[in-house]
Amino acid sequence: MELVNFVTQILSILTIITHIIIVIALILYIITLLTKKKFRFYLHIKNFFQHYSKIFIFIIAVTATFGSLFLSQIAKYTPCLLCWYQRIFMYPIALIALISIIKKDNNIPTYIIPMSIIGGFFAGYHYLITLSAKVSASDICSNNGVSCLIEYFNEFGYVTFPLMSLTAFIIVIILSILLIKHHKITTSF
Repeated sequence: MELVNFVTQILSILTIITHIIIVIALILYIITLLTKKKFRFYLHIKNFFQHYSKIFIFIIAVTATFGSLFLSQIAKYTPCLLCWYQRIFMYPIALIALISIIKKDNNIPTYIIPMSIIGGFFAGYHYLITLSAKVSASDICSNNGVSCLIEYFNEFGYVTFPLMSLTAFIIVIILSILLIKHHKITTSF
């Protein structure tokens, strides 16, 4: 059980670090828009993430995939129906990102943004129903399996598995948008 606690804490810390990065990037972006100044620090950070966006997408998707497999196979946390839906949309992102890195294909946002939006919807809904048990999740989850309201862990007062998943989907969307801007990809959703 110590390994499970260690892994959930590491994943939770990575989630919080991602939240901090998103907030800082958003603040810098807003400041840049409002002041119309090009801050060198902001541009360096943005260019770095744009340049390596496919690698970061791959790392995030692989971490999410192996994290979910660890929690279900090693920690024996039985995934609910909403967890399965999130997995359905996250797992292929790792493979698509790997293939795009190998083939040097920059058109992956066309595929992974819709998957991330749908997966993020399931993750966001899942997180909301765990925050407010008043919402009836019984129609979705507990009829034939594990209730979606079960919280196997809650680190730092707010980080749960659905929030980790939502964070992963959001950062994949952000990195995909950066990839589009970096390569001036035309998307057709």
